Amino acid sequence: MLRYGAPAACHWFADRQIGGSIIAFGTEEQKKELLPRILRGEAYVGLGMSEPEAGSDLASLQTRATEDGDDYIIDGQKMWTSCARFMNYIYLVARTDPEAPRHRGISEFIIEANLPGVTITPTIDITGSEAWGEVFYDGVRVSKKSLIGAEP
Repeated sequence: MLRYGAPAACHWFADRQIGGSIIAFGTEEQKKELLPRILRGEAYVGLGMSEPEAGSDLASLQTRATEDGDDYIIDGQKMWTSCARFMNYIYLVARTDPEAPRHRGISEFIIEANLPGVTITPTIDITGSEAWGEVFYDGVRVSKKSLIGAEP
């Protein structure tokens, strides 16, 4: 992504991690919508992985995405979400199959950060920076088109 002009700074997750995932596993629609915006510096993408009870151990995550027709309903909490104050998208990891073994049944989504039910609370670190934050998901409805990769 940097080779094609993606800016650095708070776009670090968007161009170095998220862009690559979209290129490798995203749908054509996701690629057409998001990759040009990342390259132009218009898409700030936060990484929604760490949780209060699980830390960065994704096998222990508790945020749920429950299937509801053509949508998923997301409930849970993430902390240390990167670029939380600036992001307009969240690359979210959530459990879609609570019956699966703990290292399975986990899916990745890219969702808009301003959806109803998403609450972003900045976390002020020791330097005074508010670049990170807690994100709460309370009945957030997202289309199955938000999935990155195959449906579980």
